[in-house]
Amino acid sequence: MKKFRILMVLILVSGAINAQIRIDSSFAFSTNPAKKYSIYVPSAYNPSVPNEVILAFHPLDLLRWDASSWCDTLLAFAESNDLLLVCPDGGANGDVTDQIDYDFTEALLDSLKKWYHVDTSRMYAFGFSKGGKAVYEFGLSHADLFGGIMSLGVETPTVTGIIKNAGRRPYYLLNGSNDSPSTKLTPLKTSLEANCAYVETNILSGIGHTIDFPNRNQLLKDAYNWIDSVNLSPKTGSITLVDPISFTSVDIKGFHQYPHRFTWERSSLADNCGVMKYEVMFDVHNGDFSNPLVVVSSDSGGIDTVLTASNHVIDSTLAGLGVALNASITLDWTVRSTLLGKYSDTAKAFTIALTRKALGFKLLSPSTNTKVLLENGSNRLFDWQDMLHYISVKYQLLLDDTSGDFSNPVLDIFSPNNGANSNYNISHENLYYRLFFRDHLEIGDSMILKWTARAKDTVYSELAASERIVWLKRGQVGFSLISPPTNAIMQCKKGVDYTFVWDSVPLQGITYEWLFDTLGANLKDTAAIVVKSSGSGTRARISITYEFLDNLMDVYHVDYLDTLHVQWTSRAMDTAGVEYSLETYTGQIIRAHPVGIDSHESAYTFRIFPNPAKDEMHLAWPGELEPVQLKMIDATGKCSLTKRIGKNKTEITLDVSELTPGVYILYLETDKDVLKSNVLIH
Repeated sequence: MKKFRILMVLILVSGAINAQIRIDSSFAFSTNPAKKYSIYVPSAYNPSVPNEVILAFHPLDLLRWDASSWCDTLLAFAESNDLLLVCPDGGANGDVTDQIDYDFTEALLDSLKKWYHVDTSRMYAFGFSKGGKAVYEFGLSHADLFGGIMSLGVETPTVTGIIKNAGRRPYYLLNGSNDSPSTKLTPLKTSLEANCAYVETNILSGIGHTIDFPNRNQLLKDAYNWIDSVNLSPKTGSITLVDPISFTSVDIKGFHQYPHRFTWERSSLADNCGVMKYEVMFDVHNGDFSNPLVVVSSDSGGIDTVLTASNHVIDSTLAGLGVALNASITLDWTVRSTLLGKYSDTAKAFTIALTRKALGFKLLSPSTNTKVLLENGSNRLFDWQDMLHYISVKYQLLLDDTSGDFSNPVLDIFSPNNGANSNYNISHENLYYRLFFRDHLEIGDSMILKWTARAKDTVYSELAASERIVWLKRGQVGFSLISPPTNAIMQCKKGVDYTFVWDSVPLQGITYEWLFDTLGANLKDTAAIVVKSSGSGTRARISITYEFLDNLMDVYHVDYLDTLHVQWTSRAMDTAGVEYSLETYTGQIIRAHPVGIDSHESAYTFRIFPNPAKDEMHLAWPGELEPVQLKMIDATGKCSLTKRIGKNKTEITLDVSELTPGVYILYLETDKDVLKSNVLIH
């Protein structure tokens, strides 16, 4: 069957090029493995242009009618009118009104459009008797497919719920005078006209329920010519614009919520048949609306004779057209209506002038060239005119370089209360960390910026009417240490740990380091111990264990109950710079745990020099020791350096330049023993 269908397509295409042709064929559909149809291609068929189509449903009479015999009956009519004729078959029971037949007909028409060059605006349908019933039931259910319908001696169709689709289309009803026209033709005609259809009738004198009547092809031709001419004839009416009248000037204020209304009279085509849709079009002055600047449906989805447009929408549209604030544009506007997607009319255009009016709200303070010192505890109030009479306005404070245009400002921040306040008492932290820290400015340095405010809502956005210069000078700000407090006395005692805490910096991407050394050392530049804070440097704290302090005591040779005087601070870093804490705290560490408890005693010793070390460290040991490997463990327990030692060596030099400054435990492993010593890397 698949090969046959492919062959049929090839036959159809080749036949279409060399029309005329008659086709009786079938294809599998639903439960029917060979659903039949017949097609006639007229000799005038031209594949390079769209061609008219007539769908024809045959009557119910198994002894005479099927798709093939029905096609034979109408072949001369189709040929004389240059119509592609397509006839679906009613199947084993001969009834074309079964649902499977309607579904098959829809599929057949879809295939026809693929096989032939079809003029979809000039597709028509015809049916006789039971086929007449089918043509109305199928035709009104698929009204958009057909430009009109012809029928003869119609068996009463079931059109409840679909008769409303009849409007604005032509219907030609033929009926024999001896075939009960009062019960077949008249009620159908009345229903069609009540639903705004264009109806023409022809009572055939002396004719009963038959298609075999004299001059048949001419009468069918007359019917076809009528529906075709009605279908093709334009249906136009008129619309009269009402307001705003021509040459009106309209100010558009983007934050105002009240609307502007464009109104017009109802189209002369409008009636109770079908839904008339309206569109408002705007074009350049004296434009022809063939390519309008803006097209928008009227209210209620295009049904109302009014367009309500807020200042928001109009201002946004004008901005999109390139109209600057406080500038004007002259446009023509008109209304276009459509009915059933095909009948239309257009009003004579009016001309209007639209001006985008800026709010022009003012900056209040600080005044231009104000010098602002930013240091601990200092705030700076930025203030501007409040636009309280506008709804849902939010404000932003913007600072930018003096050469910038605020499109990519240095600082862009909503005012307090989610943007509702018309001022911002901005703290030193916000400006300090957002500006100075990232620009590497030292204490005492200044930066010159300009500032303004922006008022905005979900649609509209406007900068203040001016901008001002402000000088920002970096004072002493930084961040503070918290605990342990300065001069704290700490104990190096087993089971006792300490947590060092400081202020966090209100910026993303910051990491912290803890700096520690003995009292009197240059803590910021050459701290003996520099360790990342907790959370891989993300938290403003670090926990220091007893083991760490005990190693520290060993490095500095602090005996039991002796005191080590120390200092500590912290620093914050990101990719742009480094900021140290404002303070350096001092403290005392008392070695409260007896030296030597839990330590391992070895018969051998080894020497480390220099200790503390910076770039290189030398180790030496007696020949009989024979170490095989050394390791260096940092204060967190991480192995930072491992090195294998060859045989017969009594000394080694280590490169420690890449190690992080801090306290380490060095383990020297032999086959029989492990020796350890504390070392300090600067």
